[in-house]
Amino acid sequence: MSERDIYTITATRSDGWWALTVSGPGLKRAYPTQVKRLEQAEEMARDLVATMLDTEPDKIDADFCVRVADEEIARALEATLRARLTAELIRQQAAEATRTTVATLANRGYVHRDIGFLLGMSHQAIGKLLDESAVPPLPTSLPGTLPLSPEVVAALEVLAKHAKVPEKGKLRPSRRAGGTPPPEARPTRRREGTRHPV
Repeated sequence: MSERDIYTITATRSDGWWALTVSGPGLKRAYPTQVKRLEQAEEMARDLVATMLDTEPDKIDADFCVRVADEEIARALEATLRARLTAELIRQQAAEATRTTVATLANRGYVHRDIGFLLGMSHQAIGKLLDESAVPPLPTSLPGTLPLSPEVVAALEVLAKHAKVPEKGKLRPSRRAGGTPPPEARPTRRREGTRHPV
């Protein structure tokens, strides 16, 4: 299975707008565009790339990675996202260890209240854990955040690999937050108040 193309969107704050430059496969150079809010960046960049490649936006099977041009801010953002995702990975590992231990104790005849006492949990929580079997997938971004850069994703994949995270938790760049269903496909359109001079 081949890797997906990645387009980089570099964002710079400018007079109440975000000035963007978009670069990636098939583009002869970095092209400018702009949006009012960063949440519009991927849609606008996809529209621009489609125009440059003479195709429809929904036919572009690629990831779009947004980064802030200010290097100091970019480093702070990546460090924060890395810390938050590492904490989420640790939380999931702790949850899996708890499920495993609860199941082991239950199989050895421990009652729910005794298991709860030993683990500092309620017997209702123990019962719920014994009914659960699936581990939620590891996200590559958190609610309200930008997608991670490929470098951070690669670093977290290494961390996840050594931590023996299930394959279904494998990280990919520019994905929406884990644990929430993906939004329905939206018709591609230019938003009012946005423009991209080419």
